[in-house]
Amino acid sequence: MLSDQELAQYVESLVQHTAAQGGTGISADAVVRQLGAQLGVDLSPKAQLIRSVLVALLGPAAAPAPDPTGSRKDPFDPATAAAAGGPRAETPPQQMHFSTAAASSAPAPSPAVPHFFPQQHQHQMQYFLSAPQQYQHQQQQQRAGASPSPFDIPASYRYGHQPLPQADQAQLQRLVQLQHQQQQLAAAARVAAAAAPTPGESPRAPEPPPAPAPAASKKNSSASVGAKRKGGPGGLNKVCGVSPELQAIVGEPAMARTEIVKQLWAYIRRNNLQDPNNKRKIICNDELRLVFETDSTDMFQMNKLLSKHIRPLESKNDSKPEAKKLKPQGDEPISSVETDVNQLPLMVSDALATFFGTGEREMVHSEAVKRVWDHIKSNDLEDPENPTVILCDSKLKQLFGRESLTAHGVSELLSDHLYTQSTNI
Repeated sequence: MLSDQELAQYVESLVQHTAAQGGTGISADAVVRQLGAQLGVDLSPKAQLIRSVLVALLGPAAAPAPDPTGSRKDPFDPATAAAAGGPRAETPPQQMHFSTAAASSAPAPSPAVPHFFPQQHQHQMQYFLSAPQQYQHQQQQQRAGASPSPFDIPASYRYGHQPLPQADQAQLQRLVQLQHQQQQLAAAARVAAAAAPTPGESPRAPEPPPAPAPAASKKNSSASVGAKRKGGPGGLNKVCGVSPELQAIVGEPAMARTEIVKQLWAYIRRNNLQDPNNKRKIICNDELRLVFETDSTDMFQMNKLLSKHIRPLESKNDSKPEAKKLKPQGDEPISSVETDVNQLPLMVSDALATFFGTGEREMVHSEAVKRVWDHIKSNDLEDPENPTVILCDSKLKQLFGRESLTAHGVSELLSDHLYTQSTNI
C-alpha cells in the first residue's frame, strides 16, 4: 500500500512531466485516474489527499499574516484597493461566474472575501474558492508585490485532462515496478528475520537426565539399539512374496503390496477386463481366474482376494536354516521364495489322477487348479444365474463328492487331493 509521502512524490512527478511536455492542463480527477492506472491501485480514497497536494503545488501563495492591531480594513476603501493592485472595477451581477477555461481572454476577477470575516480566516477561505478564482487571486497578489509560489507554472497547465506522454508513462511504470520489487525484498527480509531464531530464542542444549544405575543404563541402551535395528520399510511398502499364480500377472516373485496392486490394474486395463457398464467390476480371464478363483470381482473384494497370494518374506536369520535343509547336492542355494510349497511338486491322489486321466502322480498346486478350471469352462458348469457357483458334473461329483461348489472353494478342495512326498497316501 502506498504511503502518503510516496503518493505525494508521484503526484509531483506527474505535474512536472506534464509541464515539461507542454500539456494544456491537469486536474485532481485526471491525476487520480492516471496514477491509478499506472500504479494498478484504486486511488479514489486518496482523492482528497491528491487534491491537497495539487493545491500545495499549484495553488496561491500563503495569505499574509493578520494585522497585529486586529483592525479591519474596508474592502471598498481606496487605500486598500490601491494596495491590492489599483482600483477595481465593479463587476455586474451577471458577470460573477466561475470559469473553468484557463486561457480565457478576460477572466472574471475573484470575489473578495467579505469584510466581516476576520483576517486570519481568509487563508482558510482560499481552499473553498474555485480553481480559476485561486489563479486570479494569485495574479492580484503578484501585482501587489507578493512573491509567487516556487511551484507556480503557467495557467495552461492547471485545469485540463492531458494524459502522460508515452515516454513518461514508461518511466513512471519503471518507478512503480522498482517500488514493488523493493517492497517484495523488504517483505522477504521480514519473513527471514521472523523465521531466524533470535539470541533469546536460540535452542538450548537438552539437560542431561539424572544418571541411572549402570545396569539400567546398559539395558536401556541395548533396547534402544534393538528398536533402531528393527526399523525399515513396512506397511504397504514392505516387500512381500508373490504366489506363482499372481507372479504370472505381475512378473516378479517379490514386490511391495502397492506395486502389486499397481501392476494388477495395469494388467486389467491392458486386457480390457473392466465391465463397460460398471468400471468397478472386473471380468476375470483365465489368468485372473486362477488368482481370484471366480469369474468376476470388484475393486473392493480384489484386495481381500489378493491377501491369499501375498506372503511375508522370511528374514535372513530364519531363512538360513531352511536353505541349509533344502540345499541340494549342488552348490547353488535355493532362495526362500523358491521354497514356497505351491512351487514344489506334490503327490496327486488316486481320485485326482483318475479325474485328470493322464497318469501323472506329481503336480504343482497351481497347475492342478488350472486343469480343474479348464474342465469347468470347457463343460459350461458355471451357474448362469450366479457365476460364482459351479454345478458339478459326474466327474466333479466323483472327485469332490458334491452337487455344487463355489468358485472360491475349488483351490481349497483340491488341497485335500495333493500331498507332500513325506506324507503317506
